[in-house]
Amino acid sequence: MRPVKIGTLTPLAADIDFFNAQGLTSTGGAVIPTVTSTTDGLAHKVTLTAPVQATLAGVTFTIVGTDGGTNLVQESLIGPASGATVTTSRQFMTIKTITPSATMGGLTLAVGISASEAITQWVNLENTTTSPMIFVHVTGTINFTVFQTPANIFIDYPQDADDSEFYLNLSAPIAALEAKTADTLANGNDSCRAVLLRVNSFSVGATITFYVNSAGGGY
Repeated sequence: MRPVKIGTLTPLAADIDFFNAQGLTSTGGAVIPTVTSTTDGLAHKVTLTAPVQATLAGVTFTIVGTDGGTNLVQESLIGPASGATVTTSRQFMTIKTITPSATMGGLTLAVGISASEAITQWVNLENTTTSPMIFVHVTGTINFTVFQTPANIFIDYPQDADDSEFYLNLSAPIAALEAKTADTLANGNDSCRAVLLRVNSFSVGATITFYVNSAGGGY
């Protein structure tokens, strides 16, 4: 494959109003947020924040969107209490809809992003016959991990949004590229067929660039 470059990416800081400023409400139907996609090329955990009001802890919110690529992601989480914030465990690059399990009764939410564990799309390495060379360049303060998988992402990636934890279930960190904070050059395994970069933490303004190169045939 030809060398692949992802970035340079500047991760977005936490923002409780990113997708929808305070005011998202519903009588029980699906709602499309005001902003539907991140702007930094990364998928982020989503936050739901309530103003000081009656609690929404009795309502479950189902968020449907996509990950760092085009794969469906879906997560349901219990709404926040008055003045509180709840956060998804999965990362979303886009949000298609947010649906409460019951009417919000005029109560409102802000929909935002968390700064923790932002991820890129999966980079397909074709049917690689040699271990890929991976280089990650950073500026500023940033901590990152690169994951690898032997799975064929075009076949094994689940199409059911409820099963979209693919990068956790079928992958593992590359040891030489785990929890790094500086420019790092390392190889994945010979059996590696796709890689993904996760930003674990960062300071505002930090940047990251992800290079991958591997020789091998196609599927």
